Amino acid sequence: MLAFTLVCAAVVVGAVAWRLAGAWPGRPGVSAAAAGAVIALIAFATVWLPRGPLADGWARRSGTPAVLLSSNAAAVVPPTRVARSRLARPFSAGLRGTLSRGTSADGLAVVDLRMRLTGRVAGVVRVRIAGSPAAGGGVVMRRSAVTLGDRARPGEFQGRIDALDDTSLQALVGSADGRAVRLRLDLTLTDTTVSGTASGRPVNRG
Repeated sequence: MLAFTLVCAAVVVGAVAWRLAGAWPGRPGVSAAAAGAVIALIAFATVWLPRGPLADGWARRSGTPAVLLSSNAAAVVPPTRVARSRLARPFSAGLRGTLSRGTSADGLAVVDLRMRLTGRVAGVVRVRIAGSPAAGGGVVMRRSAVTLGDRARPGEFQGRIDALDDTSLQALVGSADGRAVRLRLDLTLTDTTVSGTASGRPVNRG
């Protein structure tokens, strides 16, 4: 590739020298001097280029930063803005899911609700309530756990119930990066299923 480049350059410069030689027909001394200058330039470039810019290590010796010299250097990609969860903004949706009952390791009755949001907002909600059995099959709550998220991160927001009125409840759930959502669920329960509505709004913890 280098040899081909030099040949092409020599052809171009030779054509220039031929034009210069004929540019002053009445002054052969001037034409000869111009042609000699062109020939000297060709000779200089032929000797200097392979030892200068075309030589191995020339970029390093000329002060090029090392990070640009490595052929394996990773491309610098500007940071992208991480998409915020739709659930961190005000939303309302329907609910559908399942209800299961059990007993905790310490003997408390447990109700476990696993639900998915329906409508324009996708997501999943899980509510677990543990406490003493109540008349009619319910539970007198002693502790609770609530999670909210999408299918990829079902536990993105976590918290507990802080208001419970029959089948309506409210919970404050938060994410690891400091966002918080006030979640409200209005539920209709059967022995094995749950349906209803959900709404959420962001809360400023500051």
